[in-house]
Amino acid sequence: MQKIKFIVPLTFLLLPLAFFLRSTEFFHKIDVSAAYFFNDLIRFHPSTHNFWAYLNSKMGNWLYDVVMAFFIIPYIIRGGKKEWLERLITSLLIIGFSLFCYLVFNYRVTRGLHYKSLSPSGVLPDFFHLAPLISWTKVKEFSSISYPSDHGSTIFMFIFSTFYLMGKRAGLFATLVSIPFALPRLLVGAHWTSDLFLGSLPLALFNLSWFFYTPIYNALLQNILRVLHGINNFRKKLQKTLQSR
Repeated sequence: MQKIKFIVPLTFLLLPLAFFLRSTEFFHKIDVSAAYFFNDLIRFHPSTHNFWAYLNSKMGNWLYDVVMAFFIIPYIIRGGKKEWLERLITSLLIIGFSLFCYLVFNYRVTRGLHYKSLSPSGVLPDFFHLAPLISWTKVKEFSSISYPSDHGSTIFMFIFSTFYLMGKRAGLFATLVSIPFALPRLLVGAHWTSDLFLGSLPLALFNLSWFFYTPIYNALLQNILRVLHGINNFRKKLQKTLQSR
């Protein structure tokens, strides 16, 4: 109950605080310095261009989906006969919830507020552009609404969900394997550092806190289990009735 009382209000207050910090001159200077730092990592290392272009493309997004599946599938299977169904439903609920959060918070709210945040590649002078050098795929390096990062929100929600459901060791491993997929947007200038750490991170914490630390998650899980058990019992009774005829 203590978690329910304090985590949700804390993460709710974190959102406006993060937005305020991002608008300060201090964090703007950090953003600019970080943008040039990350961009120079590909400017002076042409041998890595194709690798980062791949991870920054739709194919890279699909690869990250595969990475997430490598965590989710063993989590479900290891539940055994008693827990596998509950774990399967939990995984599907989180996937559905992540899509819901994207459509409501990331897409509707930011666009509804008409909050403009241009990517570093569109505002910083002498910025190195990778996209013109890559012909075999489309490299996303600009957005007129870069805050918060949709890609970053997905990554953080996956990491936090892994910590919550699978434990510290799996959560740390998920963090490590997610880093290469978070870097490309920073390297090519599609996002500022604050888009992730003052946008996606607090937003993911807020979303998952009121999902896991309020009755929402448990209520959805138990209702779905109740319906499935009801359907299974009805199937057994129907099968028994047909066999007795």
